[in-house]
Amino acid sequence: MECGADGVELDVAVTLDDRLAVTHDLVLGDGRVVREHRADELALPTLDEVLALRTREDFWWDVEAKSEPGLPPAPREFAGLLSEAIRGAPRVIVRSFDHEILRELHDLEPLLPLACLIEYGSDDWVGIVRGVGASIISPHFSTVTADRVLRAHDAGISVSVWTVNDPGDLARMAEMGVDTVITDRPCQD
Repeated sequence: MECGADGVELDVAVTLDDRLAVTHDLVLGDGRVVREHRADELALPTLDEVLALRTREDFWWDVEAKSEPGLPPAPREFAGLLSEAIRGAPRVIVRSFDHEILRELHDLEPLLPLACLIEYGSDDWVGIVRGVGASIISPHFSTVTADRVLRAHDAGISVSVWTVNDPGDLARMAEMGVDTVITDRPCQD
C-alpha cells in the first residue's frame, strides 16, 4: 500500500476445519500439509483476518485458490468457502489454476471478477476464460505476446500477468498493453 500498489495477491488453502489459511504452499516448510491441520494449529492468518486489514477503499485483494485437483476439498466446497469469506468484501478478485473452482464460484458469485491462471503453453486464452465464466486471463509474463493480448482485449478479456520482477519486463508488458502485473517487488524504482 505504501508503495502505491493497487492491491495485493495472496494465496489461500483449505484447512482441516474448512478455514481459508493464507499460505503460498499446500505443504509447509516443516512438512505439515495444510489440509491435514486445523487453522489454529498452523499459526497462519486466515482470509477473514487479512480482509479485515483493508485500510484503503480503492485497494484490491487478489485471492488465489490453491488446490490439488482430485484431492479434498472438492471444487464446489472450495468455491462455497471462498464465496462465504468474500461476500460483502469490496474489490476482490479470485484466481486459480483449478478452473473447476472458478466455474463453481462463478455459479455462486456471477459478478465476482475471476482470473484463469494458465500454465506455460496454454494458447486458447479466449476459450479458457469463456469456458469458466471468467473475465481475466492470467499467464506467466514470459508467454505473453502483443498478438495474444490484442486477441484477449478484442474478446473483452483483461490480461493479468505474473511474476514480473524485472523493470525491463515490466516495460515490455506495458508496451504490449497488459492490464495488470503481479510482482514480488512492488517498491522497486
